Amino acid sequence: MSFLSKNTVIWYDGALIPEHHANISVMSHGLHYGSGVFEGVRAYSTKSGSAIFRLEAHTKRLFNSAKLMNLLMPFDYETLLHAQKEVLLKNKLLAAYIRPIVFYGDASLGVYPKNLQDVHVAIAAWSWDNYFTASTASTASTANSVKVKTSTFRRHSVNSVLTKAKATGYYTNSLLALQEAKNAGYHEAILMDLEGFIAEGSSSNVFIVKDKILYTPTDANILPGITRDTIFHLARDLNIPVVEKNLTRNELYLADEMFLVGTAVELMPVIQVDHIKIGSGVIGPISTCLKSSFHQVLHGNNIKYQHWMTDINDQPNVSSNPLKAFKKTEEMSSSV
Repeated sequence: MSFLSKNTVIWYDGALIPEHHANISVMSHGLHYGSGVFEGVRAYSTKSGSAIFRLEAHTKRLFNSAKLMNLLMPFDYETLLHAQKEVLLKNKLLAAYIRPIVFYGDASLGVYPKNLQDVHVAIAAWSWDNYFTASTASTASTANSVKVKTSTFRRHSVNSVLTKAKATGYYTNSLLALQEAKNAGYHEAILMDLEGFIAEGSSSNVFIVKDKILYTPTDANILPGITRDTIFHLARDLNIPVVEKNLTRNELYLADEMFLVGTAVELMPVIQVDHIKIGSGVIGPISTCLKSSFHQVLHGNNIKYQHWMTDINDQPNVSSNPLKAFKKTEEMSSSV
């Protein structure tokens, strides 16, 4: 059974249609070769209603990913901003995870897509409270924390793929690493680059704390996360120094604190890497402080960053009509 409601509505190529009508061909290029890009975006319930966190930054990254993967976007930027709000409104969601995805269709099947115009866009949204399953921790000092495993799989090199694209096919790498970690009893995997430096989690960026300084891997071989960038801002406000550097596994083991960040994981403290406890094996003060500050932003309680929260009821005069015709979805939209 799908995790989506039977009444879920999808924005598909310019029209709002029932989820069970939002079908693609089994011969789609994106299905066979992973030739798509996507975003993960979150909306939160605030005192003024539902608001999307850093919608513009996420949508810009979607367009940048499409450019890197040579996907010709059939919609403009403003249309997709509006569409993500529409999906939340139509599904009556206050707090939700939003998934825009762009992919090649079934016009051709061979590694090289012969019809570069055959590009489709879909946007779904659903309630998704916690990315990680419940922690195995049993005390207040370790609840809502995770244990991670350094992976035997290495993160993609900049010389093998365009690492700044959030591409669907790349996540085979994450899948293998996460399966390995889960099978060994951990919540998440930490991947290293080809030189042995820490890169990122399967779907998260990595931070450690040492001597009250926050360290994170450089963005050379990682997808620079929007939540990662948010932590830079919040740490600066709290007078916590932030250093980007090549991190080794030694430094993870010897860290005073560690946490993961990402749209899905938000900010998740790490209390163990492999068989080694991080610090004293409990959630540290800097992790706690940053998590609290982050949640203040997400729920519209930080005036300085209110511009990061986009009210879904703030609807500009933007048409949802695509730049290309797509009659099938337009016809089906009448049944919504």
